[in-house]
Amino acid sequence: DLGKAIAIQCVVTNCSDGLDYLAMGKFFKGLASSGAWACFDEFNRIQLEVLSVIAQQVLCIQIAKAQKAVTFMFEGTLLSLNPTCCPFITMNPGTVSNVSSVMAVLRAAGNLKRSEGHLKEDTLVLRSIIDVNLPKFLSPDVPLFNGITSDLFPGIIVEPPDRTDMLEAIHHVCSQMGLQAVPNFIEKVIQIYEMMIVRHGFMVVGMPFSGKSSSWKVLADVLDTLHKKFPNDVRYTSVVVSVINPKSVTMGQLYGQFDDVSHEWTDGVLAINYRNLATSPTPDRKWLLFDGPVDAVWIENMNTVLDDNRKLCLMSGEIIAMSPVMSMMFEPMDLLVASPATVSRCGMIYMEPEQLGWQPLVDSWLDLTTIPPKDPTERKLYLTDDQRATVRTLTSWLVEPCLCFVRKELIELTTTVDANLIQSLLHIFEAEMLNVKAADVGTKKGLQHLESLFVFALVSPKHAGFTWSIGATSSTDGRTRFCEFLRAYMESMQVLTTKFVIVGRALQVRNWTKPTAFDTYTLAFPLPTKGNLHDYMYAVDDAKWIRWEDTLKEYTIPPASPFSAIVVPTTYTAQLECLVTLLVTCKRKVLVCGPTGTGKSCYLNGILNEKLSAEHFSVIMLSFSAKTSAYMTQNIIDGKLDKRRKGVYGPPVGKGAGYDLICILVSCVHEYCDVVCEALVIFQQCVQSLCIAYRSYCCSFTLDGIIFVDDLNMPQIETYGAQPPIELMRQFVDSGGWYDLKEMTWQKIVDTIVVTAMGPPGGGRNTISPRFQRHFNVFCFSEFDDATLVRIFSTIVAWYFNSGPFLPEIRKLADAVVAATLETYQNAMKVLLPTPKKSHYTFNLRDFSRVIQGIMLIPASDDFNTTGLVKLWVHESLRVIGDRLIDDEGRAWFCEFQRKMVAKHFSANFDKVFVSLKRGRDNGGAITPQDMRNLFFGDYRYTYS
Repeated sequence: DLGKAIAIQCVVTNCSDGLDYLAMGKFFKGLASSGAWACFDEFNRIQLEVLSVIAQQVLCIQIAKAQKAVTFMFEGTLLSLNPTCCPFITMNPGTVSNVSSVMAVLRAAGNLKRSEGHLKEDTLVLRSIIDVNLPKFLSPDVPLFNGITSDLFPGIIVEPPDRTDMLEAIHHVCSQMGLQAVPNFIEKVIQIYEMMIVRHGFMVVGMPFSGKSSSWKVLADVLDTLHKKFPNDVRYTSVVVSVINPKSVTMGQLYGQFDDVSHEWTDGVLAINYRNLATSPTPDRKWLLFDGPVDAVWIENMNTVLDDNRKLCLMSGEIIAMSPVMSMMFEPMDLLVASPATVSRCGMIYMEPEQLGWQPLVDSWLDLTTIPPKDPTERKLYLTDDQRATVRTLTSWLVEPCLCFVRKELIELTTTVDANLIQSLLHIFEAEMLNVKAADVGTKKGLQHLESLFVFALVSPKHAGFTWSIGATSSTDGRTRFCEFLRAYMESMQVLTTKFVIVGRALQVRNWTKPTAFDTYTLAFPLPTKGNLHDYMYAVDDAKWIRWEDTLKEYTIPPASPFSAIVVPTTYTAQLECLVTLLVTCKRKVLVCGPTGTGKSCYLNGILNEKLSAEHFSVIMLSFSAKTSAYMTQNIIDGKLDKRRKGVYGPPVGKGAGYDLICILVSCVHEYCDVVCEALVIFQQCVQSLCIAYRSYCCSFTLDGIIFVDDLNMPQIETYGAQPPIELMRQFVDSGGWYDLKEMTWQKIVDTIVVTAMGPPGGGRNTISPRFQRHFNVFCFSEFDDATLVRIFSTIVAWYFNSGPFLPEIRKLADAVVAATLETYQNAMKVLLPTPKKSHYTFNLRDFSRVIQGIMLIPASDDFNTTGLVKLWVHESLRVIGDRLIDDEGRAWFCEFQRKMVAKHFSANFDKVFVSLKRGRDNGGAITPQDMRNLFFGDYRYTYS
């Protein structure tokens, strides 16, 4: 404002930590020569070593001004000096928050005055205060805000503006997009529109399933619909949207960067998209949407864009002004690490998933099932009216009580929201219903199948050690309790007032209406009354519940199999195989979470690479680590994808036996294309037709790509909590692609889904973004039960002892080896607990496996007896567990425990077996931990040892 008053040009530029002395030197040369002013905003963000050089540059100009020089030497360049030049700096701009908020209210009041000048000024001010501030409040704070405004503006009633046309368009667009036009969602769409009018920068904030993305997508389609209906109304114009995830790329790739050697400038994704939108001559509205976390690392560079300057300042010195029809939109989950300076410059619309609830998800899913498939071969679920009514009835009966039980009685291994659980329920139920015979759909038998499959998807006894969909994220004990609750509730809803009172009270808080029709309701195929529900599955073909163990086939380990390649079938493997196959074939994303050593990666590798057809699926394997970057992840995946057409990539397209022949024919056509004869023309036409037909054939048999990411939550967290590799994957899942880092153009990825595995947070593993997790069916593995462990390792040890010339007495001890190892492993986890001094006292199933694997290293021999096996087992236990112990107390306990295990499981005397380790020392004949340190097991008579 001062520069305008005295007619001096003032340039405002935003500083960042990437600004170097060369770029600043260009600024100062221009200032000194032109006599303009420059305001360097956020000056304190420049790196300290660069500030020292800048100080010398500023001092050079000040000395020249003090000497009233006409010309002066600046970094080797002779410049003319205009004495009106002056640099200014600003720091700590968080104090402008109140002023920015007031300015937003005044700006909104001014717009209302121009559009609705007949209203009184106090009414205009109150309405502008409500329009600007109400969208940012949580639902509990809204009554408090209304109370404050009623005290400040007594007796004033604000009439809502006429939005008839927009409301009709919102209902129409929601219907077209398969969404439910619930009142809260409509209100948020209108709030975004009103905020867009008064602010050129605003944020749509909220947890997953709150409707953030859907709201702005609906608004964009609404404005486009209204523009077609009212082409001359300037309020309604079509919308052009560019979406960027700012954390999926580096700062240099986002804004642009100088080459380290040539100092040549390269624009980033944001700079290119911003310039394209700012220079576009069309009257359409342009939205530059940043769909990702907001933190001080990247958004502070946009302060000059979000304030009244409305200009993007790049480190290259380029300043790009916003056009009047541009808006900067941000879609973060929260603002925990956003600075006050940024928040104060933006409008806020806060959205809560609790306001929408889970019912719209069910309604939208049921709406999709009303459309029959166009092609009989298409895998699309179609339900009759009776079936849809049954689904609505079952959801009203079962879903809300189960959700309340999970929230009040269980502890989740990975946090979810209600809508996430319902989405997974619907995915599993849909996949199961697709397996029902077409002849049964719509019949009484089909309805009976539907009932059982819905309960099956809800409880998911099919899903091994995890109860999904609604109980899948808890521990083993929690899943057992969940099944007990469900069984009791389905027998009588009175348990909500007797046995599960806390759940009943939670349902009252949620305003749940008890469905009286289910007081005496029973399923056509009732749940099993004996055993745990996890042990059963519903077989559609047999129309009954069967035990999972009855589905296992007899397994024979192939001869000479390496230990790492042996996978013994159990109920866990069978359930996971069925689950993953079921969902992947329906193109649903899967996330498997479980402790280290439970076989997540091994099982998923086997399912994806062996069980699924290689003719239909192409698997890309990734394994994250703490040092994995988004750039590395993108390069690996891009290298495995084929280019379909310009800007579109996907898994390789299948090429049949005729492909080589067609290539030969095409080359012949090109070789003799100069020869003109009627026969050749006909030949060319035939080859072209053949190419088109073959291309269509290949496309009809396009492979579906599966990106399998192991150790998903291993990437290191940045300073402000983001994980760039996960944000890159979320951009792919949300938007269907990412930006090519060379051309900076959008790269669409088709026919590809994601399957992931990870361990629970802790020990170097981090909590992943809920916005990424929301897309997955989450299944939580737990530790194997004792029966499963015994089945797995007894099968392996018995196979090894029976496959070589071992003595009969050794073959009989296969079960004893496993039992002793299991008891040792369990007691080590109970007694040898980790502390800050003993942080490495952590044991998992890999330790169990290492003991067994060490025993299987012994060569088959007929002179290897029971005493040798005892020594071998004790030695392997010492190497795996004993070598971790750092104090005498722990070693003494472990030695004594091994003495008990040898007596209990091998019926041998520990001290006599290891008498050779005494070396003449007398301790009453007992072996001490110090003696055991001398134990090294091996056969030193032969060179192979």
